[in-house]
Amino acid sequence: SMSIATMELQPEETQDLLLCAYPDADGLYEEQLVCTIKDNPQPVLFPLSAIGSSPAMEVSATSVEFERLLLKRSDTKRVTLTSKSALPLTWAISEESLAELIGAGAEAGDQDFRLDQTSGTLRPGDSTDIRITFFAREAQTVEKSFTIEVSDANAELGVQQTLDVSLKAEAYSIDVDVAWPNPDVDGLDFGAFKVVDAQKTSMELINNGKYDVGFRFIM
Repeated sequence: SMSIATMELQPEETQDLLLCAYPDADGLYEEQLVCTIKDNPQPVLFPLSAIGSSPAMEVSATSVEFERLLLKRSDTKRVTLTSKSALPLTWAISEESLAELIGAGAEAGDQDFRLDQTSGTLRPGDSTDIRITFFAREAQTVEKSFTIEVSDANAELGVQQTLDVSLKAEAYSIDVDVAWPNPDVDGLDFGAFKVVDAQKTSMELINNGKYDVGFRFIM
């Protein structure tokens, strides 16, 4: 649109013409401003162009699966965010999904997951990484997710895109019991026997965990 359709200029006078572009979809728009001058048969042409762009972002993975971990260990994965917009954009993990992911009010050390950043700004074509760390605090299988909200840099248009990222992790423990032949004795009691004789006894190792474990005896 134009601020005015006609104007009258005195010699050496200048005036401003305000032009506004309102693209209703993504893409390149090209037009010409045609100015006709009284008593001049040759119009003056001004090429015009505008780019319509919505805040848009891609994630490198919508599902992240961590290594199976023994208790008291941790594993870190990365998710890359890339701007696909021609304009700067802002992103943030929604407060609701963040609270569900790390626990509302959870103290440091009581969280299963930790994210090194939860919001930011991206220029056109830029990328950034979110480092997600899983802490094996207790034996469990965890399946959670979080939502990334994308908006324009000035947050004037509200949330324009949402991206969901699911997380899956498992923490396990090694749980092995020893069953002694005599439940009243914590160990192996061979009893009394002659020096030249041999005495045999046995014990049982019981794996109470979910997975196979290795073992060896050291004398």
